[in-house]
Parts: sequence; structure tokens; C-alpha cells
Amino acid sequence: MKLTSTSLYLRKWKKPLWFSFSLLSALSMVLLLSAFQDKSLSPEVYWHWVEDTDNGLKTIQRTTDFEWSLQYRPAPYIALQELRTFAPHSRDFEEKVAELKGLDYYTLRIRSLQNKEVAATNAEGEDDFFARQHYLSSYFAEDLQLVDGQDTLPCALFHFERNYSLAPYNDVLLAFETQANAEGNKRLLINSPVLETEPLVLEITAEAIHNLPDLKL
Repeated sequence: MKLTSTSLYLRKWKKPLWFSFSLLSALSMVLLLSAFQDKSLSPEVYWHWVEDTDNGLKTIQRTTDFEWSLQYRPAPYIALQELRTFAPHSRDFEEKVAELKGLDYYTLRIRSLQNKEVAATNAEGEDDFFARQHYLSSYFAEDLQLVDGQDTLPCALFHFERNYSLAPYNDVLLAFETQANAEGNKRLLINSPVLETEPLVLEITAEAIHNLPDLKL
């Protein structure tokens, strides 16, 4: 068999080992960058990602009588909740997200460690119980502030959800005005003499919010 000059050249040239390693490294880097760039999640996966405490959008602390959890609620998460489906029509979904602009939303859950309704915990009789219910529904908002960067904000929206003794916790829906240039962590300050919070600070980091993936319909 007669070898041409081209085939002789190819036989003489051997691919160096560093070339193979470099090629593999380059391919690995491309795959890794693609994984980081594609942060879109399906609606159901997105929903569970937001609620996973490992992702930093939910924080939990305990005091003597209560467990306190603060859940940051991004607009797409709320839209899925209000539309009650993981397969929303894109137009309905976009309209709902647009309606939510201008505010940052949270759910504060207060769980009694005495396995009672929150207002019943440490209540001294029926009158005290109803006084605590009235405080939680009407005045508790005055004892809540959000420190967002350099700004300290009052509640823009507040709703205390009663559960009529069906569970040992109550949810409080909160919203605060979005601060355009705020880049720091978001800290909810709870200074309630009725619930003896001392005060309490629940914090969601700016990094956790920045790492929030996109939702892909």
C-alpha cells in the first residue's frame, strides 16, 4: 500500500495528551455554563423551589411560645397560587404578575408551641383570648416593619388569616413597597408586646432573592 504525503504526515503527527485534557475541559465548561444560564423551571418545580428552605426564601426561628416562619413570595409564585393551576394560560399569568408589581410579598406563619390557636396561647380566660384576636386582626400590623437596605417600611398590605381553632398556627399575609435601589438583605422586625417577641428579626438575604430562577410556562 502506497502512502501519500498527507497520510505520512498524519501518521507522524500524534495528538499530545494535553490536547485531550484541554478539549475535555472546554466541553465541561460549556456544559456548566449552559446549566447556569438555563435557570428556568416548570411551574410545579418553581413552586417547590420557592418553598424549599435550602434555597433561602424561607426562614424559621423559635421563641419561648411560638415558631415564626417568613416566606418570601415572588410574583410568579403568587400568580400560580391565585390562578390555582400549574398550567396557566400565558396571558392570564402575565396579567396576574403585572397586577402584583410595586410591592414585595411575604407570608408570616406563627405556630404555637403549645399546640393551640395563636390567640389562645398564654390567654388568661375568654376575654383575654378575644382581646388577643382583636389585636392580631387589627393592630399587629403596627408592630411589624421591613428593613429593606437603608429604608424602614411599614406594612402596605396586611391580612391576618383566622383558622377558627382548626390548626395551631395562623398565617399573616404581608406586603411592603418595592424599593427601586435597595440591594441589601430584607429583615422583618417584629416588636409585639402581646406576643413577647423582644423584638424578633427574620431575614431573607439579597443573594437568595437574586438566585431566584425564572418560571417557564
